[in-house]
Amino acid sequence: MSDHLIHIRVVHAENPNRLIPILRKHSGLSIAELRDRIENGYAATIDLRPPFDITDDLNNVEPGVVALRLNEELRGAGALTQLIEERGGTPTPITREQLETLIQRTRETAEEVSKDTECEVTGKD
Repeated sequence: MSDHLIHIRVVHAENPNRLIPILRKHSGLSIAELRDRIENGYAATIDLRPPFDITDDLNNVEPGVVALRLNEELRGAGALTQLIEERGGTPTPITREQLETLIQRTRETAEEVSKDTECEVTGKD
């Protein structure tokens, strides 16, 4: 497991069963495992560090965006959620806005790396 994760914790849900189909789309876990995670831990965990699945890379799937969308789906189904960023084993609650900023910073870093790589390959600045 990576040293940079986003967890989604369900703080409260009027009907936890409504969350299970949403979570099943994002994991291979059983209904019993998902129910346990909803009630006792992190309903979902998204790894923000490479290596990503090659098909995700080819399809431009950004793990941070996946976390953001999953959180919104859960909230739309009536869940009160909490986003938690974990770096190096230290979990810290974050806001939706902080996750959006993290996504933007990741995009900017990727663009800079791409430009630097292109400059090295072509020899142009």
